[in-house]
Amino acid sequence: MTAALALLVVLAQPAAEPFTSSDAMIAMRDGVRLNTKIFVPRQQSGPLPILLLRTPYGVSGAAGRLTGSLKALADDGYIFAFQDIRGKFGSEGQFVMQRPARVQGDTRSLDEGTDTWDTIEWLLKNVPKNNGRVGMLGVSYDG
Repeated sequence: MTAALALLVVLAQPAAEPFTSSDAMIAMRDGVRLNTKIFVPRQQSGPLPILLLRTPYGVSGAAGRLTGSLKALADDGYIFAFQDIRGKFGSEGQFVMQRPARVQGDTRSLDEGTDTWDTIEWLLKNVPKNNGRVGMLGVSYDG
């Protein structure tokens, strides 16, 4: 193969995706599992913080947000986790529009806060090379 042909072959190959992606069904304290897409930078040089986005709008297009509305954050180096809230899209359970806050002291009641807590706890234990910090983003109902 000539050098010019070898260069054309290299240029014709798509650039490596900047993130590895994985899917997880994260179990909540009541056994309901929430659909979560996780994106970890391929060029990660050290532990990174996680940004969590929980949504009722579906996580199927999450990868596109990393080159769109979240590009600046993706370029800065974060691990991203996008999650369908309870009862929506790939998540199990029953969706309740703006689920009321749980009764304080009732360890069996659930709300968005308990699902978020359980998710963060799982991410910190199961996503390699995180630095122990999790932030949240969202607009409208996201978050």
